[in-house]
Amino acid sequence: MEKKRKSIQIDKSKFDRQELIAVLDKLKPALATKAIVEQTTHYLFMKDRIATYNDEMCCAEKYPIGFSGSVKAEEFYKLLSKSSAKKVDLDLQEGQVKVRVGSSSFGLAYMEEGEAHKKVSSLGHDELKWRPLPEDLKNGLILCSFSASKDMTRPALTGVYVSGDNVLSSDNYRISWYRLHDELRRKFLLPASSVVHLVNYDVNEYCLTDSWMHFREGDFVFSARLLSEEFPEKAKEFFPEEVGECFELPQEMGNTLDKALVLLQDDFLLDKEVSITFSQNEVVCDVKKKDVGWLTEKTEMEAGPKEDVSIKVNPIFLKEILKKTTKLSVISEDKILFTSDNFKHLIAL
Repeated sequence: MEKKRKSIQIDKSKFDRQELIAVLDKLKPALATKAIVEQTTHYLFMKDRIATYNDEMCCAEKYPIGFSGSVKAEEFYKLLSKSSAKKVDLDLQEGQVKVRVGSSSFGLAYMEEGEAHKKVSSLGHDELKWRPLPEDLKNGLILCSFSASKDMTRPALTGVYVSGDNVLSSDNYRISWYRLHDELRRKFLLPASSVVHLVNYDVNEYCLTDSWMHFREGDFVFSARLLSEEFPEKAKEFFPEEVGECFELPQEMGNTLDKALVLLQDDFLLDKEVSITFSQNEVVCDVKKKDVGWLTEKTEMEAGPKEDVSIKVNPIFLKEILKKTTKLSVISEDKILFTSDNFKHLIAL
């Protein structure tokens, strides 16, 4: 005989729709694209907070949702977003989350607390000992994330490494090195695929545990699992003490890169790439996106390199570099170097 499903009921709760959507938006980075582990594609309701968890990242924000369980994230978010009503009524009953928003009502299958809830709880966000986030650590992590490898056969190179006042990353073709104003006591290796999400949050506190790094912004916590591999810190030795021919990049390149990003807007942040060729009199930017289009734009240069130099680079990363420096140096026939006061980026041609 089939076991009758337990009916769970709560008092109806009314929430501000825009406020709830804003919370759900902040939690998206830790949603899995495929449900290899149950509930990793769900919004996790945990009475006093809502969370997402995919084994590599966790996002959680305190919110008085009032019950525990989960619903599929994509459907829940899209149906809430389609309404223009100000208030949302939630009612949990008969295995469903029943939602009334404006003149519309819908129900979504509800799952009780599972392994994902336990994983989030085990992070102990409320018991962590928080420290002020060093002023330039977030910036250093994000800048260096663009040089990390995507090759999972060498996991150490897929992360951004922090040791003392050094922030380093490399994929064996590029090396980025950022010098922090202050030294950190502990070394750690943070996945670049997690670091890139920090740009969306105004985090101001952090906490390091044995396996995770946590960042906090008010009632919101972003957690990323640390890599356990050893990063090759000797990568710093590849930076030359002396540089060769130097030239200045035109500031107008920023507008060109903005146009390139229009074609690349659907790509994941670390996957965006343009081809740049520097010559004596001009810079040529090329971008092609299959099934979307292409762009070629030339910008005049006053004094470029004697011989053409071509690189492939992330346009968002190059825009960030242009904010700090327009100086580019040719080290040898196979290397070029971007430099600013506390940041260096070396590219093998």
